[in-house]
Amino acid sequence: MSDTFQAAMVAGHLRIFSLLPRTARVGDPHICSGVLGVGDAPVIIPRKNWPAEGVNFSDEVWRIRDQNGFSLCHSFGGATVAEIAHERAGHRKILLSAGSLAGQVTGHQDDGAAIQDVLPVLRDKGLCPASLIDENDYKGRNWPKGWEAEAAKYRAEYVWDCGQGAKVFDSIVTCLLLGWPVLLGTSAFGGGHAVAVTGYQYDGTKVRLFGPNSWGEKYKGWDLPGFWSYTESQLRDVSNYGAFGVQLPASNPDDNPPAVEV
Repeated sequence: MSDTFQAAMVAGHLRIFSLLPRTARVGDPHICSGVLGVGDAPVIIPRKNWPAEGVNFSDEVWRIRDQNGFSLCHSFGGATVAEIAHERAGHRKILLSAGSLAGQVTGHQDDGAAIQDVLPVLRDKGLCPASLIDENDYKGRNWPKGWEAEAAKYRAEYVWDCGQGAKVFDSIVTCLLLGWPVLLGTSAFGGGHAVAVTGYQYDGTKVRLFGPNSWGEKYKGWDLPGFWSYTESQLRDVSNYGAFGVQLPASNPDDNPPAVEV
């Protein structure tokens, strides 16, 4: 583990904060496929057109991860977002290995990373079912032969950068309205931390986002075990760490994968 992390007690548990700030500018084609409102990417939906009932994908979160003492929130959150995007693309539920993503992102180290380091892996290489690579196995020692071909079946088709400006929360909600979960970085939890966003509420004045955390079901941050919820004013440094909507292909070369069934 590198020395670029923070440790703090949160709700009686030691938590490691190791999400690094983004360094690439918005729209760098090596980081993401598009920027909301630019080029071929979706146009930001104005707040006046947001449905009053909001959006909630919580029913599609069937497992709350617990990263324990790992400094791999970037990949635990990324795996959760990939699972939700996979289901929303019309495929059956599957547990994907956060370890298979983390190992590729950090070079098989328990180490911090920026969200922008996760996205090229998620988009270009993918991550394996947890039935092939253990959820916590980031070291690559027990990865089976041919894992690369399995991981490629769970690549993201598009990764949408929600930007670094005043419209970042509008971009996040636009992704949710279009049916795409978001991987978001913030310091609202006490340090740099990555979480999945699966819904929003809007009362005409302020936006409230929510989604599953990776600190286990004992974490209480909303009305569902293991979920967090913050208003946009509470979600500090999002532009600094990044927020990205993830869309998986509607067709999968293997619709009967070696999945962990629910």
